[in-house]
Amino acid sequence: FGQIRFNQTLKQLPISEKVLAQQLRELIRDGLIRRISYDTIPPRVEYVLTRSGEKLIPALDILYIWSIREMDAREIPIDADNFAVHRSEKYVDALGDIMEANHFWPDRGTPAQRKTPGGAVKAPFSGKKAAARKGGGFFILVTAGGSG
Repeated sequence: FGQIRFNQTLKQLPISEKVLAQQLRELIRDGLIRRISYDTIPPRVEYVLTRSGEKLIPALDILYIWSIREMDAREIPIDADNFAVHRSEKYVDALGDIMEANHFWPDRGTPAQRKTPGGAVKAPFSGKKAAARKGGGFFILVTAGGSG
C-alpha cells in the first residue's frame, strides 16, 4: 500500500498541519499505521499501514465506491481531485463512468494537470484498461477505536 510523508500529504489534502498531526497520532495509537523515522539530514519520516490497517482496506474500498456513487446519484458535485489517489483498475471498473463524467482520466489526472506547455488540454483516455495501466495506491485518514 506504500507509505506517506507528512509534507507531501499536507500538499495533497485540504487539512491543517495540526489536524494532520493529530490524526496520524490517533492512527498510530490505534495500531492502524506505523511511524518510521530515518536518521538523515534533513530528518525523514514516513507512515505505513500496519497489518490491522491493511485489513481495513477492503471495507474502505467499499465505502469509497459507495460514497462516490451516492454523491453522483444525489447530484452532489464531485471534484475530479477525489479520484487522484484512486487510480487502480478496481476503481476505474467500479467508477469509470463517473470519472469520465467528472473529467478525470486516471492515466492523465485532472484537466488542470493535463495541460500542455502551450495550454491545450490533452485528450481523455480511450478505455478503462488503458486508463488503469499505471495503477496506483491510496491512503485514507480515519479515526478508529472510538477516539477523537
